[in-house]
Amino acid sequence: MARKGILIFSVLLFCILLVSSAQAGELSESGGESSVFSAIGPEALQWLADGTCSITSNMNGTIKISGKTTAYSNVDVISLTLYLQKKVGSNWVSQGSWSFEDYGTNIITGNKVLAVPSGEYRAYALHSVIESGSKESGSSTSKAVSVR
Repeated sequence: MARKGILIFSVLLFCILLVSSAQAGELSESGGESSVFSAIGPEALQWLADGTCSITSNMNGTIKISGKTTAYSNVDVISLTLYLQKKVGSNWVSQGSWSFEDYGTNIITGNKVLAVPSGEYRAYALHSVIESGSKESGSSTSKAVSVR
């Protein structure tokens, strides 16, 4: 009986992992924003509610990278750092970063429009909040876009 229970548990665990990895693949292939909670669950953080970033190609040799950091309530410091990354071989290499910071609020957004040479690009963002001396942070990564 114990063997049957272990077998059932193993099959269920395998199914859960299979579904989770399939959903993660769908996010990266379908485009869309990624969230801080792609890597960690919301129950793990007391102040940082969410963080997202995105990238769009304006079809004229420029791209726009955007991000947003959200706290559950007003915090001492809330920040967002956006990175533009270019694919070089099989690696993503940062081309620059831009920081945004605010105080006593629960949301910060930032964006940057940039002229870029042809290539494959994505946005990467660091999201953080500081409240009463405690810092919480996370990161997000956008889908990739091609600029010709």
